[in-house]
Amino acid sequence: MLSFVDPAGKEVLSALGIMSCEDAILFRAGELVREMPGRETWRVDSSAGVLFLKKHLHSSLGTRWLRPSPARSEFQRHLELQELGFSVPPVIGCGEMPGRFGSLAASFLLTKSAGDRTLLSQLQGGHHPPRSWWLELAVELRRFHDAGFFHRDFYANHLHLADQQDWGRPCMIDLQRVVRRNSPRRRWLVKDLAALHCSCGDFLKEERHHEFLLRYLGKDLADSESDWWRQQILRKSKAIASHVPLYP
Repeated sequence: MLSFVDPAGKEVLSALGIMSCEDAILFRAGELVREMPGRETWRVDSSAGVLFLKKHLHSSLGTRWLRPSPARSEFQRHLELQELGFSVPPVIGCGEMPGRFGSLAASFLLTKSAGDRTLLSQLQGGHHPPRSWWLELAVELRRFHDAGFFHRDFYANHLHLADQQDWGRPCMIDLQRVVRRNSPRRRWLVKDLAALHCSCGDFLKEERHHEFLLRYLGKDLADSESDWWRQQILRKSKAIASHVPLYP
């Protein structure tokens, strides 16, 4: 069944032949850009532009009885973040396919593309953001955390930039692992900050990272608290750098 369809996207889904969750799961008219156990991501060209179709195949007992399904959970995060004014890809459709005895056999999420330009690709190409953009990102990340969210994959390749702008507001993608809690533990916030630090490479050198962290913490000068955060971030960043693959 289709749990959600954007009214403006009905014609798009119809043109793609996606009228049910089963249609979405069986869809192959695109480019498979990522494949993991139980999950596929497809790049799809449509009349509405480039779309990304994420399929979750609930093959294990644990995922079959998981509520909400991975696709619905990510869809809910999209809605929550949009309502709070964060930039995330628009959702075209979301659905779940029933299995036996009330379980779920599969689920999917179809979103518009956020574009090909990412913070990571810009940095790798030698294009550095202006200081004002970088400090605004620190404020935006703090607002994200203050709202109870933590991303868990806050890498530079998950921050997309509008194709028609030089350094516009970044759009967050890959929200499947985003969690919202009343009082997130510091270690989860440190992980987001460390993921960004690690994935930005040489761009985030000592002075620039120090300024970013102070803006995130809402401080003008360093103190014992900011020193604690810096040490924790650098330690976690070093651990992340040893991961393979580096930026999932």
